[in-house]
Amino acid sequence: MNALDLLFELGEACLQNPKIYLQPGHNGPYHHPETPLRNQGHWLITFSRLYEWSGDEKYRQIVEKLAETLVDPQYRPHGYSFLHRNVKGKDRCNGLMGQAWTIEALATAANVLNEPKYIKLASEVFLQHSFDESLGMWNVLEIDGTVKAIDNAFNHQLWFAAAASFIMDSDPLIADRVHTFLAKIWDNVTVLESGLIYHELENITEDKFQTVIATSDFISVRQAASALLQRLGFKQKPLSPEERKKVQWEKMLKKSIGYHSFNTYAFGLLRSNIPTHSVWQHPKLLSIVSYLSTKEYSSGIEDNRYSYSYNPPGFEIPFSLAAFENDEEGNIQCSQLFLQQQLDFCYNHKSKLMDRNNEDPFTLTARAYEMSRLDGKFLEKVTIDI
Repeated sequence: MNALDLLFELGEACLQNPKIYLQPGHNGPYHHPETPLRNQGHWLITFSRLYEWSGDEKYRQIVEKLAETLVDPQYRPHGYSFLHRNVKGKDRCNGLMGQAWTIEALATAANVLNEPKYIKLASEVFLQHSFDESLGMWNVLEIDGTVKAIDNAFNHQLWFAAAASFIMDSDPLIADRVHTFLAKIWDNVTVLESGLIYHELENITEDKFQTVIATSDFISVRQAASALLQRLGFKQKPLSPEERKKVQWEKMLKKSIGYHSFNTYAFGLLRSNIPTHSVWQHPKLLSIVSYLSTKEYSSGIEDNRYSYSYNPPGFEIPFSLAAFENDEEGNIQCSQLFLQQQLDFCYNHKSKLMDRNNEDPFTLTARAYEMSRLDGKFLEKVTIDI
């Protein structure tokens, strides 16, 4: 089998059992119940590509159906951002990230269906988000119109810009903001010497690099219990603030590695839509892409809950490489390696779901859409054993 066959296999399985495949997930290890918008948006993009490759009208018909779901008023109840999750203590828009997923899907629908209303809606929602010109970053927009703080997860900012790059032609202000984001990107993102992108935006995080673990009531209770046990002689002395910072740094380092291919994928989207920008020749960007080929990365994504079982390198690395590396043979070999590992770890050939070794099989299966942006002829050369 090859990667193109796999996408058609998944697409057919989804058509036969839409209630299973199109149901919402809960964002992997975070266990935040989501609305159908995310997974149905992902599948819309996959079906769009299956239609382009095959010309089969059944794929176009489901694209139309899914596109109408995205614009259903219940998922934009107040006329502002899209409703992506219902989690106590969290915003309901899922930061910038939820909006990016729906914007990219709407842009795809508009292109495949030749229906401008989807671009109009995507542009409207994007431009409702406040943008800090001096920083080149966006604020979170809650579904009721409340403007919240700047989203401090770099991958959210990056993906929001990447999604916007699909609709830049609809309004010059969108293009201006995406270009401003790229112009200021190295002032905002922290790239370690290895090429790894640090997960948080440091310049808007109070405690750079490390945030002390002492925020939630649960943690406060746990720390009090730990101190009591220590006084009774049952535990070692509690960690000092500096020791806690070190623990948090190590935790964030692991998370950063798990998100790296997710970031390089979004960079690849921007490169595809804005190919001549000078940012692509910047040494930091080159190191970011090169990090995918390091032993630190390959070992760091093993036994990492933010990688294969959540941010799937098998789906993300092939596109990332195709966007930045001209060595097609090398890209094919590397793509085969990561995709095979992805499938060996997560894919169940009987259920045709990514339901092994992960906490959110419906979302992880839907994320095969990330691979669908590759050229069909390239995907045919990526052979896999299932």
